[in-house]
Amino acid sequence: MSKDEWWGKTFYFWGEDYYHPDRPDRNTSWGQEDHVDGQFQKMADKFVSRGISVILGEFTAIKRPGRPDLTDADFDLHVASRTFFHKYVVDAANSRGLKPVYWDIAGLMFDWTTGAVLDPDNLVALTGGPALPPPAVSTDTSVSVASIEVIAVNTGQGRRRGQATVTVVNNRGEPVADATVTGDFTGTINQSGVSAVTNESGVAVLQTSGDARGRLTVTFCVSGVAKADLTYNASANVATCANN
Repeated sequence: MSKDEWWGKTFYFWGEDYYHPDRPDRNTSWGQEDHVDGQFQKMADKFVSRGISVILGEFTAIKRPGRPDLTDADFDLHVASRTFFHKYVVDAANSRGLKPVYWDIAGLMFDWTTGAVLDPDNLVALTGGPALPPPAVSTDTSVSVASIEVIAVNTGQGRRRGQATVTVVNNRGEPVADATVTGDFTGTINQSGVSAVTNESGVAVLQTSGDARGRLTVTFCVSGVAKADLTYNASANVATCANN
């Protein structure tokens, strides 16, 4: 997969020791080590044991640079995981008498004009050397407010209520779902302790329970963000208050 699709997300991390502790949606959920071993053993039992040669057709796990959600230590883990996948497939095949054939996408492993090696760590893993060890990765430790938008919402007959749309992210800048945002409206309508829960995009929509006729001027200030196992880091907020 070159991108996420409606039916599933791209995997970034393969191998039990290379799974990301905070990104289960990017860890492989099928086709892990036991699956590779099981499928290759079937080929060995069915064909190799009878003297029939088996060639494992092209296989590869592409490197995914340039993705906004795959940077720094997370990208390093992805790269290391990729070398482990290739090594595991090659070793599992060779140990059972299968002949693996790697699929080199033009310009990734070698410069096809000069022959220069462009991905030496991967080449080492494919040719009997070690895979890169899993590096330490940053984990989710805190949440903060990335943005606040305040508007007046028509409720009919010339009346309006205040509404604040708050986006919450973690310390890696990723949206956080199921976080409870609490805050206060002041201005034409005053209401404290209004709360709402963020959706999958990290967005919570909070409204005043009351409304008012005519022009509505309100300010909304976040007083807290609660998410299990994470702390609210108000000092990292892009905004804490906003008005319409």
